Amino acid sequence: MGEKRTNRVIAITGSPGVGKTSVCTNLSDLGFSVTSVLDLAKIYSCLGPLEPKFDSKSVDIDRLVVVADLAGFDFIDGHLSHHLDVDGIVILRCSPSVLKERLSQRGYSEQKAMANTEWEYIAGICSELIGSQKPILELDTTNSNTEDLVLKIKEFIGNFDSSNSKYEKIEIDWMKEPPNFG
Repeated sequence: MGEKRTNRVIAITGSPGVGKTSVCTNLSDLGFSVTSVLDLAKIYSCLGPLEPKFDSKSVDIDRLVVVADLAGFDFIDGHLSHHLDVDGIVILRCSPSVLKERLSQRGYSEQKAMANTEWEYIAGICSELIGSQKPILELDTTNSNTEDLVLKIKEFIGNFDSSNSKYEKIEIDWMKEPPNFG
């Protein structure tokens, strides 16, 4: 665990394959305290059985919200992290065509890769957060390197203002272009 530096807990969220873990590894290397939703779910017995259809275990996020103590962490890594009781949220986004390729390279089934690619295309996570009162930073990881993303995240937490933070507009819009991830 790193040396506590933010006095806040920030969710690093986004579709699978957008770069959350790479960013969080870099943040951890800089001394920030980072954990994942998966690790929290294991610690607090909020992890369900393997779901063969999705080749993953479900997280009882509603229970995790109630039982998890996040006070010792700066960042929470995971595509469900924005549901936790965090102070701010960083949404990592990636072009659906690039994302589909990344997921295919990871060995995701066609069905699982397509479901996640479509979720990114329609800005699923962003849509869940419209109206949120928490400070939110939305970053495009398509052509960004991890170091640049981390610099933007550090700037976000350095200028953190929870008094003026209503999230009302999705900044990154993949629907401006026809889908090219089939």
